Amino acid sequence: MNKDLQDYYENYFEMFSTKGWKQLMEEVDESIDAFRIDNINSEQELMIARGQLSQLRSLKGLQAVIEQAYEDFDAT
Repeated sequence: MNKDLQDYYENYFEMFSTKGWKQLMEEVDESIDAFRIDNINSEQELMIARGQLSQLRSLKGLQAVIEQAYEDFDAT
């Protein structure tokens, strides 16, 4: 693994270990849990809501994706 790629992963791992990251993930979990479609009144609102939920889920899964990519790359 070259130095730039190693730095890339280390920067993520450093961020994932912070209190701020843990706090953000708690807030993302709360937002996902609080997400309700009951208040959606149009197809446009539904599409926006789906996009928002998709972004929250992507952010929630970022750590797992980075860790898996690192393990896959490191195993080669």
